[in-house]
Amino acid sequence: VWRGAGGIASHVGELAQVSRLLQRLVIGEREPQSARPVALNAGVASQMRSLMALAVRSGAAAGARLPGPAVYGQVGTAPVAGHRGLWAIWFVGFRGKVAFSVLAFSHHTAFTPAVQVARQFAAALSSSAIASGS
Repeated sequence: VWRGAGGIASHVGELAQVSRLLQRLVIGEREPQSARPVALNAGVASQMRSLMALAVRSGAAAGARLPGPAVYGQVGTAPVAGHRGLWAIWFVGFRGKVAFSVLAFSHHTAFTPAVQVARQFAAALSSSAIASGS
């Protein structure tokens, strides 16, 4: 079982400067709650925002780019233990005050499945949600 998306999402929520964190799992088993992550210092947070903006503007997460408020994100892959040839493909990011993560499974390492779902989610956010995080 792949673990850790909740912790990553918590840090991305911090980067998006959300006032509250609501973790929802759309499909699958809920990840066990863990201790709250250590807060990022301001310098690290600023660097991460810049790198996430660049990844969506012209990097591996460019497929998530949308007009209007910027989408920030990062992608990655990891082999799924015990499932030869199966990969966990993830996108973690934010738009405005809404942080989100996507986890997909594939027999290919291309980021496309996770990036496409992230783009669709980010595009569906209302302007009030982007501004307020709710």
